[in-house]
Formats: sequence, C-alpha cells, structure tokens
Amino acid sequence: MKARHGPFGAPGDRQRWAANAMPPMMLSISGELTKTVYESPLGMVINGGRVSDIFMSIEKSAVLGAGDGCSISGEVFVNGVSCLATRCSISAISGESTQHKTTAIGGDTGIVQAVLDADAVDVSVGDIISATVTVNLTSSPDSQAQRLVLAVMFEPD
Repeated sequence: MKARHGPFGAPGDRQRWAANAMPPMMLSISGELTKTVYESPLGMVINGGRVSDIFMSIEKSAVLGAGDGCSISGEVFVNGVSCLATRCSISAISGESTQHKTTAIGGDTGIVQAVLDADAVDVSVGDIISATVTVNLTSSPDSQAQRLVLAVMFEPD
C-alpha cells in the first residue's frame, strides 16, 4: 500500500490526525562538544498534552586518558521550569574507544536515562520548550565528544 492512500474511515481523517500530531522537538549540536549550551529554544507546543520521553545521543564519545573525565547532561524546560527529576547524561569511560552512545537505551556504561517530573510534564498550546546541554570536563580529553542530538517526545491529551 502506498503512503497516504486509503482506505480512510472518513474524508477528514488526515486533517483530524494532523490536528493531534505532536512531532518531537530536537536540539542538534554539530561539531565538538566543548562548552555548555544554556536554555536553547527548541520550539513552541502546538497541541496540549505532556512530555512523554527525553533522550540524548552523541555520534562520537570522548576518548579519555588516565585521570580525565567528561560527562554531558541534558535538561529540558517548559516555560523555563525543568520537567526532569533526573537529567539524562552520557559519561565517557576511561579506556573506551570513541563510539555512538545514547540514553534512549539503558544498560550501557556511563549512561543515565532521564526521569520525568510527573508534576511538570503537562504542556499547553503556546508553551515554550527549551534545553540546556551541560558539558563537564575535568581535563582535556584526547578527543572531544562530537555531534549531539537531544529529543523531546510528546503525547497529546
């Protein structure tokens, strides 16, 4: 079956689906991650609902020498108020080679998944979503982490 071809239950189904669509909002940082990015706007909410998930991925993790440390954490705000109880974070592990890492899947070393604050996840039309990506370096790694994407997922009311 071809995309966007019926059968549809009613002539207005696609318009009804589009009215309730809540695509994810994303922050993308190209290049090396060497400094914190504060409250970068991701967009405005177009339908009421709630934040359902937040995760972050980096294409290449930092390569650390002995005694070096590097962690990158993400925090998401709804109208300037954090919607997280625990930030998602990716920490480089000394001795690991550079690799793709994500907080979308748990169980990897150095990964902390986001925990939503149930009292702060509701969104309304016009709410502004922003994110802060914090980069903590204890010293200069052999190579920096590169290319980060932070995604905020929504569920409609």
